[in-house]
Amino acid sequence: MFKKDDEKYLIRQLSSNKVVLFLGSGFSFDAKNKNNENFPTGWKLGKKIWEFLEIDGDYDDTSLPEMYQAFMQAGIKKHLKKEFLESNLLSSEIPDQYRKITLPYWFKIYTTNIDDILTKSYRKENKSIEELQYPLDQYSERDQSLERNQIIYLHGKLPCDPDEVIFSPQQYAKAQLTHEPLYGQFVYDYSILPTIFIGTELNEPLFERYIVARDARFGLKERRPKSFLITPSLSPIKVSNLKTNYNVHHISGTTGDFLNWLTSIQDKLPTKEEILKKTFPNLLSIFEYAEIANISKKSIVQFAKCFNRVPTESRPIQERSGFLTGTSPRWNDILLNLDVPRTISNKIVESSETYLTSKKKDEKTKVISIIGYAGSGKSTILKRVGFSLSQKGRTVFLSYSDFIPRKDEIIDVLSAIDERAVLIFDNSKNVITQLPWLIKSLNQELEYTPLIILSIRTNYIDLLQQYINPDVAINEEFKIPNLDDDEINLIIAKLDDYNLLGKLSGMSSYKRIKEFKNRAHRQILIAMKEATNGNSFNEIIKDEFKSLKPYEAKVLTLCIALNTELGFTNSKQDFVGFSKSPQNEALGYLETVLQGTVISVGSTNNRFMLRHRILADYIIKYCVEPNILKEAYIRVLSVLAPELIESRGPSRIFNLYKALINHAQLYRRFKSDINLARDVYESITEYFKSDHHFWLQYGSLEVEGKGGDLKLAENYISQAESLSPNSTYVKTAKCNLLYKQALASENEHSALEYKTEADAIAQSLILEIGKEEQIAYHIYCAGRYRYITKWINNKSDKKKALDELNSTVKTGLTFHPFSKKLKTASDAIKRAYIQMGLQKELEDPELPEFL
Repeated sequence: MFKKDDEKYLIRQLSSNKVVLFLGSGFSFDAKNKNNENFPTGWKLGKKIWEFLEIDGDYDDTSLPEMYQAFMQAGIKKHLKKEFLESNLLSSEIPDQYRKITLPYWFKIYTTNIDDILTKSYRKENKSIEELQYPLDQYSERDQSLERNQIIYLHGKLPCDPDEVIFSPQQYAKAQLTHEPLYGQFVYDYSILPTIFIGTELNEPLFERYIVARDARFGLKERRPKSFLITPSLSPIKVSNLKTNYNVHHISGTTGDFLNWLTSIQDKLPTKEEILKKTFPNLLSIFEYAEIANISKKSIVQFAKCFNRVPTESRPIQERSGFLTGTSPRWNDILLNLDVPRTISNKIVESSETYLTSKKKDEKTKVISIIGYAGSGKSTILKRVGFSLSQKGRTVFLSYSDFIPRKDEIIDVLSAIDERAVLIFDNSKNVITQLPWLIKSLNQELEYTPLIILSIRTNYIDLLQQYINPDVAINEEFKIPNLDDDEINLIIAKLDDYNLLGKLSGMSSYKRIKEFKNRAHRQILIAMKEATNGNSFNEIIKDEFKSLKPYEAKVLTLCIALNTELGFTNSKQDFVGFSKSPQNEALGYLETVLQGTVISVGSTNNRFMLRHRILADYIIKYCVEPNILKEAYIRVLSVLAPELIESRGPSRIFNLYKALINHAQLYRRFKSDINLARDVYESITEYFKSDHHFWLQYGSLEVEGKGGDLKLAENYISQAESLSPNSTYVKTAKCNLLYKQALASENEHSALEYKTEADAIAQSLILEIGKEEQIAYHIYCAGRYRYITKWINNKSDKKKALDELNSTVKTGLTFHPFSKKLKTASDAIKRAYIQMGLQKELEDPELPEFL
């Protein structure tokens, strides 16, 4: 059926779980429907509708979409219409050959059919499936463990109401106007994965809208993978157009021919385990524990999505690396010893070994915190420490902090290891708020508590003190020092070995060391860049970003930067979705102008990010105009929105959503024009108007600072409250709003009403969450203090109010002794006391905006 080279190509792609299957109406023809007839398609189905509607005369070849429109508008009872559809388009007899469709592990199966043939075929083979169907579903992450096969019904699926399938012109128009996310996902998959089309001539209106509308310009190199269209015959013009414009090659054949071909290559198809070795190797390494204890597969899969098993042996691949020129470290860089020995790494390993060799049961979890500035080498030190411990026989897992699985799933896996394991979190800012409940559970449920090693930027050190409670964890901090002379000498020698000295090349050894020392204060990455380039880091990054052309490449870089800066990666499908250029052009940017700026990461190199987070952070802050930044935000959120809707609760995608729409971050970035931040929220309102968290963030933006509208804030926070009345986050936002309204009031009576209601909510929150969360005390203290300074002028009344507030602050500090914000409030109150005793009237000390 296929040429020998094409067959080898497809088997190779199937071995990596990279082939998409697209089924049209012709695929179902050989099966029998409930009327014991072959499935009617096209003209035959149109004729059956004509007869069902009892239209006079012979069928006049009116198109199927128009016939279905008449079917929908006919004054016939709905149950009769449903019976007609089900008798004609649901199966009664399916030839055994259809079961061959289940032989390969498809990346996904997309179909425009609305029948049940796939469901029954997979069921007969006892293979699990996950079905998504228009218009009920928008997106679901595919099962990377291959336990379930994902089937997407682009036009709906019977049994359902007649208006829940796509047939008529009006239905096509409606789907086109509303953006059909399942079709959108197909386009992203087709753009980067080989696709086999069967039972279609690729003339579906929605296909043309989503594929043709994003066609590449003539003359560009084809970067979409080779795909195939299987149909008995096709006009030579269309064959040429498909091959030239879409890299889709025509194969003359039928559904039966294709199913027979699958049978013929059955012995060459890989097993699930062979595929997982390539696509999800981390899962297999963790599956080893499934034989040791009774662990659910679900726990293992969820654990494997978050944690990578640290390698135990040094088997590097000899390849060109960007590590010494500024990319984030990969395991292969560590295995190649591209990093230089750091004294701090040895100290951390020694401390870790002391705890790991302890045989004391029911001991508190130990946390080692590696603290350093951006670019100081935290990720490299983490990987080196993790690899060193793994070589000593320790069971070590590393997380890139996209999300943490449920605590019971983590405990389920760790309980199978009869020793202390090591959990490493790189840039733990994303997960640090989740660590308290995890550590508490580890202490309670594990015989041997693990060692947790995490890295965090210096400016987030107060989060450590807030969330790592000494009552439940042994916390040891390691602050990354400046490079010493020995370390600088080793770095220079390493750069010399790889011919990467740059401007240092012509200098003497003394001058090289002096140049490096002058720059190597906090950030090793910046020091290396500046010393070898001769320019400041700022100039280097600005010039690099400015040189990206065309404009579309800049915006795509910014889209990737937004996620990289937050600690998240992107798929190639995401990248294609972010682009407004044709798919082929977008893929071309990855291989040309963005090469070296955007790098591939992950165990199978199928994810993308900027080469370093510090690069992403600098570009966002200093290299782009606010309008371009807004466009990038809207593109990222609009593409991810269908996925986000279906991913409520703890997941990588939901954590990314929360981080992207964080009101404080958006306000800081669009402080010069709050309307730009509003535009970001408005771009996704249709997707999230039923999500309380969305309205909470939108409303909190309006409270944040200059340019905010308290009336809008009240409306949005009220929407959040109606959707989730018991949420402490919503209560906190409402309390903060009421204090701001008290401050903005035009008269004392109105201010007192707002303040009284805010006090009641704040006091309730203090009782409910005050011991665990600082925020309740923060809101209360800030709101009350500002109310006192504006509205209470009598010294006696002011002293009494300050006394009450001071008492609350002291209580808050007993629960949160390291809180800088509460200490700031306490200092402001003390200064206010002093100023009341002075003869001269002074303004009350201003309380910084700390919320």
